[in-house]
Amino acid sequence: MSSKEVKSFYPKIGNKKDFKRVCFLKPFKIKIKKMKRAKIFLFLGLFFAGKVMGGYSVLSFNIWGIKGARYIPERIKIVPGAIAKLHPELIVLQEVFESWEAEELKKAFISQGYSPDNIRHLSFSRSSTGMMILSRYPILRERFQPYFGFDPESGKEKIIRAQASFLINREGEKILLITTHIMPRIFPTWIKKRVIQYDVNQIEQILEFFQLAEFIRSEQKETGAEVVIVAGDLNADPCLLSYQLFLALSGLINAYDYLHPQESEGTYLKSNPFALIESGRIDHILFGNFSEKEAGFVPITAQVVFKHPYVSEKGRELYLSDHYGIFAQFQKSSSKPLARPLPDQLWQKLNSEERNTLLKWLEQRKDACVSAELVIKLGINILSEQTRAEKRDSGLVRAGARLIVSQRFGEKFSLRAKDKKLLKKWLLTTGFTSSPE
Repeated sequence: MSSKEVKSFYPKIGNKKDFKRVCFLKPFKIKIKKMKRAKIFLFLGLFFAGKVMGGYSVLSFNIWGIKGARYIPERIKIVPGAIAKLHPELIVLQEVFESWEAEELKKAFISQGYSPDNIRHLSFSRSSTGMMILSRYPILRERFQPYFGFDPESGKEKIIRAQASFLINREGEKILLITTHIMPRIFPTWIKKRVIQYDVNQIEQILEFFQLAEFIRSEQKETGAEVVIVAGDLNADPCLLSYQLFLALSGLINAYDYLHPQESEGTYLKSNPFALIESGRIDHILFGNFSEKEAGFVPITAQVVFKHPYVSEKGRELYLSDHYGIFAQFQKSSSKPLARPLPDQLWQKLNSEERNTLLKWLEQRKDACVSAELVIKLGINILSEQTRAEKRDSGLVRAGARLIVSQRFGEKFSLRAKDKKLLKKWLLTTGFTSSPE
């Protein structure tokens, strides 16, 4: 696909130079040099206090409470104390599987001042991920929605994981907190003594990210929240196609990448003796400001935490989990970066006129001229249909994801003959409206 064939209309929201350019810390560092010593100490005190003046802080941490994990009772007892040092106001935990784990943590966090009214636990039976949410602010509304995933053994869809949203009342301001635990790609899927390496998990991960983007779009519109925070174990390093697809669809910004555009510190690394493999930064906190008029929020710090062992009651030095945590602090600012969600019309079904235009484009006809908008709309239609299909087509899913990512970020992408054949077949046989919308 050449740049002449597609008119790109979206700015590169994932470009590292763009992140560096808008990052307000760069000019802020110059100001700090001019401050007196006393003012520097005051700033640092506020910076590391956890509770930011005019802002808030978020922690996401997978505690590794899955059955068979090592030293769970000992680790569960030291997790709340380690978290308390950060003073986070919003906490999302993953893999709190057992009821006793949830009760142990709940009791400890209540003693730290969290209200039992603002603590939620989504058990294994509901979401297969054991998500736990704690807020120092009132929870006004909540919604739980499962992903529908493909079971390769039975060939049918089944509920395997979930996403949840919580509308938080932060001193009169509404913050929409969304959390999830995306399917990992890193382990093979075992089926009756056979191993299917990666492919099934990759496709399911792409489609879960697609469903998450749909969920965020729906929840933001329904609640009218001006600020959206997404935090959790997304099981995807920023270099993966599935994660890039999520950025392209949601228009959200990663807090860590916003502040550290030239760095990438991992959260699941072999430096942790509990980790099985090197996966990179797979735990994330993303944010989006949806109001142009009102002041929004900007991250002032984002860091990987819990990177060293802690001493348990039995005197053992233990890492808190096989993951490290991710922590971010946000400050209110009028010069905030805005979320860049896709226009509503791109989420609608293709009509027959659009289908014919795309077919001409795939056949490389000279009279075919398509916009980046229409190519993205094709990708969204493909992923929407595949999410709800009884049987996934891995080639079609990957092609749809690449179309969206390439056009959203203005990257060059050439369709292979095999991809063109798949797309043409899909356009001729699947889901479009009979007349122009």
